[in-house]
Amino acid sequence: MTENHTFEIFSANCPLCRNIEIRTHEGCNQTTYDVNNMTAEIREKMEKYGIKAVPTTVIDGKYKIVGTPDFPLACGEDLFKKLQKEYSL
Repeated sequence: MTENHTFEIFSANCPLCRNIEIRTHEGCNQTTYDVNNMTAEIREKMEKYGIKAVPTTVIDGKYKIVGTPDFPLACGEDLFKKLQKEYSL
């Protein structure tokens, strides 16, 4: 049985931001926040996660990847081992 994960992408809809591709399992949640259309919710999340640049991807509220990752964002054991080792908030 696979775990469901939450992927939050903070984007400015620029070419780098549009280049982020996430392969998730059924049941995972993926939300993109467009910082060009700033809302109180987006601002609060950016403050909570310490986001200063886009694109930034936050996974399960525990891991943060700033920029475009040079590895595949595909739900699975390998991804979460890498995130735990190198990208903990």
